[in-house]
Amino acid sequence: MVVKGELTFDTVVDALRQASPLFGTQGDVKLDLRSVKRIDSAGLSLLIEWVRQLRRQQRRLTVLNPPHQLGRLAKISGVNDIFSVDTIVQ
Repeated sequence: MVVKGELTFDTVVDALRQASPLFGTQGDVKLDLRSVKRIDSAGLSLLIEWVRQLRRQQRRLTVLNPPHQLGRLAKISGVNDIFSVDTIVQ
């Protein structure tokens, strides 16, 4: 799955709706954030929710090409352990 634009308070509801079919499929999910221009705490919360949903299904989310803001937000928020080395691929 490729995310484009922004993952912010204004866009996460639409992103959640658009991504919901992925959670009814089989296998792990790869999420390419190369085209994400901006991410805020709401975007981080959405990614955490996706990680949790997939873990409940014994599946994994791999984040490809994360924006630098994601690492900083995760560290500041104290949730960088959720985005382990096997979750984020630079």
